Amino acid sequence: MTLVTVAVPAWRPDHLGEALEGALAQSLDDMEVLVSDDASPHGIAEVRGPRVRFVRQPANLGYPRHVRWLIENARGKYVIVLCDDDFWRSDVLAAQAALLERTPGMLLACTGSLFWEPDRGVARALLHRWPEVVPTEAFFRSSLWDDPTIALSSAMFRRDAALAMGLWGDPSLRYSPDLEAWLALALAGPVGYLNRTSCVTRLHGRQLTHEIGAVERLADVERVAVRTLARAGVRRELVAPWLARKLAYAFAGARLAGAPRGELAAVYERARGLLRPPWSSLAWASQAMSERWLGFLRDAHRRAGGAHEVPLQRVSPASSRS
Repeated sequence: MTLVTVAVPAWRPDHLGEALEGALAQSLDDMEVLVSDDASPHGIAEVRGPRVRFVRQPANLGYPRHVRWLIENARGKYVIVLCDDDFWRSDVLAAQAALLERTPGMLLACTGSLFWEPDRGVARALLHRWPEVVPTEAFFRSSLWDDPTIALSSAMFRRDAALAMGLWGDPSLRYSPDLEAWLALALAGPVGYLNRTSCVTRLHGRQLTHEIGAVERLADVERVAVRTLARAGVRRELVAPWLARKLAYAFAGARLAGAPRGELAAVYERARGLLRPPWSSLAWASQAMSERWLGFLRDAHRRAGGAHEVPLQRVSPASSRS
């Protein structure tokens, strides 16, 4: 069995070469690069190489199913999904794989990230306050003071665990399948973390997430919250604050986008039910946080010149830590 599969869901060719260059420059010998063209209309050229497998899908699968297909067809014990517009600027895969190999029960190992907006000429580093091995409880508690975001292209995970948990298996979950995966894997064991910005996530207006409206984003996050709480079982109290923060963020975005009041009120009442006693105070916290996030998003909205919807990726939660 191969140790690591770098799974590349290809849709646009613009930056695919840069992504593959960073992948093939890794020092890890026991790896493959699996590139899959999701029936793209943008002209993905076939990629060849000694460590490369290239597949062209006969029909478009869509993001979640495409990632699921890549995981199912990977030969590696571990998988890391590299978006076709992201890249690694340093040698990191060997260290991530070694961390997973030597840590019992660990299913997920990630790094910090650099979120880069080339059109604006700005970049934001995302580095967590985590040790190399983050116990499950510490991972979820960190959401109270830190931005808990994990960039997809920074996260290596156990292939068999992802398949057994059914991750990326819901095609209707267009915005939050990665979020569901990180929460499920973190609930099952400690999270590995390398405190370096090896992964560069490129932010631009052609990303698939920009096609998803704020109301659909909120619905996605709500479904993830329901399923995560079901997975958590007796540890609901542990994951509730994490989910409260994510729901508040999505709730604020939907309000800014002009979602109907009745629809938002229904979401809020369902959130109160999800975060039911003895954690009812979290429902209040979620509302308070949504107001704070909404103010921050309104400021970003004004700076953007009054656009109808501010891309949420441009907002840094780290600037409003509680």
